Formats: sequence, structure tokens, C-alpha cells
Amino acid sequence: MAELFAYMGWSLWFNRNAKRVGSTSLPTDKIFNDGVERLQEYHSMQDYPTQQDVVSHSTQWRPPPHSVYKVNFDGATFIDMDSAGLGLVARDSDDMVIASLSECIRLPPTVADLEALACRRAILFALELGLQDVVLEGDSEVIINHLKPD
Repeated sequence: MAELFAYMGWSLWFNRNAKRVGSTSLPTDKIFNDGVERLQEYHSMQDYPTQQDVVSHSTQWRPPPHSVYKVNFDGATFIDMDSAGLGLVARDSDDMVIASLSECIRLPPTVADLEALACRRAILFALELGLQDVVLEGDSEVIINHLKPD
């Protein structure tokens, strides 16, 4: 997942720069597919076979209420490199990406620790962006349950 966030960040950055200098850029709704295609191309060029686990989710992303931002976060492990990745995406209520971030960190002891670090980084990210009303969303039930008020 962190790899995907990295390619998404690259696609966002590339398209931002293209628009800034007046070059051809992708429509906003095509940037996600561009990132996915670039990641697939990267994997196809590697010397080693990649194994991708397909995870199906029965839920769909829903935008936050008007004037509220949603920051999605996730962590990914890279055992062979003794590292992990954090991926974040901030969106507004119109489903527009405000900012994204991917970060490589040292491999924490547990997956729960990794998800907690991703959540912590999402909170800091929202503060760095100056966002006031924020909804955090991640896929770790353990972390989300710890954040919920009693």
C-alpha cells in the first residue's frame, strides 16, 4: 500500500507541475489510475516475481461532511528491507485530494505499532496542513477502536 501511495504522490506532483507550466496534465479523476498503472509497470520490470494479495472491501470511501477534511492512513511492511511505509491522503468534502504523503520508517515491532504510527503521522499531517475539522480513517480496527470515545 505504501508503494501505491508513493506513486500516487508522484502522479499528483507531476500533474501539479504540468498544470503550473502549462503542459498537458491528467484530469483529476484519472490520477489514481495513473498511479496504479505506474506501480504495475514498476513491478513488471522487476527481476523478481511479485505476489499481490487482493483484498476486497465491502465498504466504499465516503466523503466527509461539508467543511470537514478526511485523512486516510495506512502502513505497509517491507520485511526484506527491514523497513515500513506510511501512506496518507487528505481529501475535502468534494472528494478532492488536498495533499498526500508517503514516508519510509524503520520497521516497528508489530503491525499494531505500525498502524498506530500511521495514525499518529496522519494527525501530525493534518496539523501541518492547518486543517481544523478532520476525520481520520484507517483500516486497523484495533487502532480505530482505541481512538473512539467510550
